[in-house]
Amino acid sequence: MSKISKLVLVRHLAVRLGLAATLIGVVLASNPARAQSSTPAATADAAQGGFVFGGKFAGVQIYRANSDGSHSKALTTGDQSDFPVWSSDGTQIAYTAFNLTTSMAQIIVMDADGTNPHPLTDAALNAFSGAWSSDGKQFVFYVLPPKATSLNGGSLYVMAADGSHPTKILDDGGTVLNWFPSWTPDGKRIIFSSDRGGGKVYQIYTINPDGTDIQALTDDKTDTGTATDRVLPLVSPDGKQIVFLAGKLNFQVAEGGKYDVYVMNADGSNVRQLTTVNNVVLGLAWSPDGKQIAYLAGSGQKIHLYVMDADGSNPATITTSNVILQSVGLSWFEPGK
Repeated sequence: MSKISKLVLVRHLAVRLGLAATLIGVVLASNPARAQSSTPAATADAAQGGFVFGGKFAGVQIYRANSDGSHSKALTTGDQSDFPVWSSDGTQIAYTAFNLTTSMAQIIVMDADGTNPHPLTDAALNAFSGAWSSDGKQFVFYVLPPKATSLNGGSLYVMAADGSHPTKILDDGGTVLNWFPSWTPDGKRIIFSSDRGGGKVYQIYTINPDGTDIQALTDDKTDTGTATDRVLPLVSPDGKQIVFLAGKLNFQVAEGGKYDVYVMNADGSNVRQLTTVNNVVLGLAWSPDGKQIAYLAGSGQKIHLYVMDADGSNPATITTSNVILQSVGLSWFEPGK
């Protein structure tokens, strides 16, 4: 796999991460245009909500589908785009656009129907998508060194929702990767994954939005196996639980590794394994009411969207199509929930 392809897989999502749905047989052309030139390819009813996710045909783009997996539509063309996240009010979608010419990433925001795309971050920053705070006033994201070719030096930033005042809140001097950030529902803490504990194993941490009071929620004794990476942490809408993926990162495969879904209390206690498939990929999301969890699982051209109850029961396949070559990032929004 090329260095560029590996970097495309590195982006977060937010954290509310993207999810695949039944994709119609559309094949998109990859175009190494600049990030801010990505253009909408389809429209959708903003009032319907549903899933947004990064999917791959000829290149990775942003798609939107109804909550039952139907009516999938491409919202972007051009640069490789992934890890989309809904705004708290469902009117906008933010995502990472990766410029194949410059090998740099930029956060773009567009309306829910794919129109009006414009950059939130400067193209020179190399910024990767994160998540809006629940009040819609702030956005957390992470930054890699320019044209980075290794998973080192990831810094956390917070900015205003309009992209102004980007402020670095965590930087470990280029030796540690801090990534996959998202907010607690009350906006008082940011949760993220990091290898700051050593051993190149990713654990789950929380931090204040001003960069103070870092706390570890998992360690090597956490009941997901030794030397296991814990990534994509997402706090439930009621703030009581955290869902995450546990497995081993592997960017030699298109899916970025194989994982299972786990959940734990918000303080890191009572870890429970919800799936035993060992093929969950980088897509995970809470339902807006907190009663269900959605995830992507599979490999190659057989990645599907699944939804299960929050305790891991009643898993159901939402999609039946096998046309997804790769999927990265998922977010779930429902009006009024």
